[in-house]
Amino acid sequence: MCGFAGFLTSSSICNDDMLGILDRMGHGIKHRGPDEKGHWIDKESGFGFTHRRLSILDLSAAGNQPMESNSKRFIIAYNGEIYNHLDIRKEISFSDWKGHSDTETILECVELLGIKKTLQNLKGMFAFAIWDRLEKKLTLCRDRIGEKPIFFGWQGNTFLFGSELKSFFQHPSFQKKMNRDILSNYFKFGYCQTNYSIFKGIRKIEPGTYVEISKENKVSRTFPYWDLNNCFDNVGNNLGYSDAKRVLDHKLNEAVVAQTLSDVPIGSFLSGGVDSSLVTAILQENSMEKIKTFSIGFDDAEFNEAQYAKKIANYLSTDHHELYVSNDDYLKIIPQLPSIYDEPFADSSAIPTYLVSKFASENVKVVLSGDAGDELFFGYNHYARFLRNWSIISRIPNAIKNYSISFSKIFNRNEFLKKMKGHFMHDDIINYYSFILDMSK
Repeated sequence: MCGFAGFLTSSSICNDDMLGILDRMGHGIKHRGPDEKGHWIDKESGFGFTHRRLSILDLSAAGNQPMESNSKRFIIAYNGEIYNHLDIRKEISFSDWKGHSDTETILECVELLGIKKTLQNLKGMFAFAIWDRLEKKLTLCRDRIGEKPIFFGWQGNTFLFGSELKSFFQHPSFQKKMNRDILSNYFKFGYCQTNYSIFKGIRKIEPGTYVEISKENKVSRTFPYWDLNNCFDNVGNNLGYSDAKRVLDHKLNEAVVAQTLSDVPIGSFLSGGVDSSLVTAILQENSMEKIKTFSIGFDDAEFNEAQYAKKIANYLSTDHHELYVSNDDYLKIIPQLPSIYDEPFADSSAIPTYLVSKFASENVKVVLSGDAGDELFFGYNHYARFLRNWSIISRIPNAIKNYSISFSKIFNRNEFLKKMKGHFMHDDIINYYSFILDMSK
């Protein structure tokens, strides 16, 4: 991953030390890009941004950022990877390429097609900021699903933006005030929702959108360029089981292979679950060499998945690496969490993810993981419970199902089941309601 940060301001305090401020903002996210750093400033407009690079594609200086377009009109700072950027190069009428980075592809595509059409053509994970020197306009763009982050917001007369909140701490205009309005949602969901942040006046760009910023009237306008609902029109509803398997296999292979475009070695996280095992299997099947896989194990057998990962690794013949961690290893990480995560984050996988990422970074720069695979392919135990109970659920009238949902909001779990026991004596019905309540936790 790379990282960027910047500001657009009319404050004389900032204008007097733009380079110094940008350097400090970049230092705040140096962990995102240790290979190279760069700044770009338009002092007359009060605009500047900095970039920290982790070199993945085009390791030469031709891939350094911020990067200017061929016409010098657009300047970009970018984090992510565009999997189809070589295909895009073949399609657009431009041939004066200076390197082979996907950064340059985005930049020249914007020059020729404009922001929205460029975004609609991109397949990948990305967040980038583009400054238009002609119109004096800043545009911030985020990928379709929101894999790459961008924080932004006005702080007085200064507009701040960047990959992480840590960079904002280095800007003199930033007011470190907690957004108490988001706390209830945080305690409900375990994270700060997309359109907000833990700090007042700062938000995250929503997935599938881009934002245009004008300094003159402090307006930031959001435009959608992609909607998941529009994708279902192209899904073949009449496919048979065999054809569906074939199409799914093709799509999965296409997606995984596309993400192997890299000028550095690639590895894979492996937990032994459905998601990481599927990604690793496809990755190894399409590789001429043994891919490096990484797992962590725990002393507590109840939470240890390393033995399952090792079985998968042996079956696929990967170059497997595993690290066992103790409770003490966990405790040592806790004081570092505020510097690792920008916002409160209550996911139980937060510490294991950091540990396995640190472990893998000693061998490779890029790893693939299987996020959302368990959700798509029924990898969790509660999905199996659902399937076992489906024969019961499918026989219950919708009116009773709706009644149960409304009724369960009034009572706690045990009280609700007691009430239902008085209405329906059949054990299957009671088991159904018990199952619904457990699923809604």
